[in-house]
Amino acid sequence: MRSRTPRACGCGNCRCRRHAFWPRSRAMVEVHLWSGLRSLTGGREVVEIQAETTGELLRELVRLHPQLQAPIDAGVSVAVNGRIIAAGLSEPIPEGAEVYLMQRLRGG
Repeated sequence: MRSRTPRACGCGNCRCRRHAFWPRSRAMVEVHLWSGLRSLTGGREVVEIQAETTGELLRELVRLHPQLQAPIDAGVSVAVNGRIIAAGLSEPIPEGAEVYLMQRLRGG
C-alpha cells in the first residue's frame, strides 16, 4: 500500500503533476580548482556548486563559468572525498563532500 504522506503542495499524492515541477534540493558542495582554471573563474580557488552527481557538477560549473567548457571538454578528473571518480557522470556526491576538479589523470 502506498504511503499517503502529505507533500509540500498538500495533495498527499506522490504522482501529482505539481511534483514534476517541484524543485528538488540539491547538495551544496565546494569544488577546488587546479591553478590553471582559476583565471577562468575570476581567480577563485574554490567554487560553490549545487549538484547531486558528477555530471550535474560539471554542467553547473559550465553554466556558472562558461569559460570552463573547453577545459572540461578536453578532459578532467573529479575526486570526491579523496577518491578519483572513474564511473562516469552518474556518481553521487554527498553534501559537504570534498571535491577537486583536476587535469585528467593519464597512465603511462
